[in-house]
Amino acid sequence: MNSTTDDSLLLSKILASREHDLQHYFELSMLKMLEKEEDLEFIDKILKEAESNAILASILALIDDFISLELPGETESLEAYKRKQPWLSEYLVCSDPEFNLLLQKHLSNRQLYDGLLDGIYGDKTKQAVDKFKQIEGIDEPELGLKTIGKILTN
Repeated sequence: MNSTTDDSLLLSKILASREHDLQHYFELSMLKMLEKEEDLEFIDKILKEAESNAILASILALIDDFISLELPGETESLEAYKRKQPWLSEYLVCSDPEFNLLLQKHLSNRQLYDGLLDGIYGDKTKQAVDKFKQIEGIDEPELGLKTIGKILTN
């Protein structure tokens, strides 16, 4: 197996086996303060694990980046907010060039992506992801865990 295949299998396994942990990490990260000892232990454990697992570290970094964004107020719809912040969609989707390159390679292998393998989540990559979601019948607004898992495991 080559490095790309190994990385995609590892990412797929992380997403499949750790979906609950990633959701829990996200929820705890949204809190202003952790009050339970078990929550502190959970955060400490997953961060320690990420120190030796670059893919997990990238996923946690994406979650942290998302949380740090100024999100729309109660009276503003997400669509209106996106129109004011056109960079938001691409930024939230993929900010890791190595991850983007992995997506591009898998989409290219399926003849869905014919652009440069450059690690940039640009228009061609987005179009290829949208085409993949349409073919697979995936209903997600952007590049979500379900889409990522399917791209990297098919």
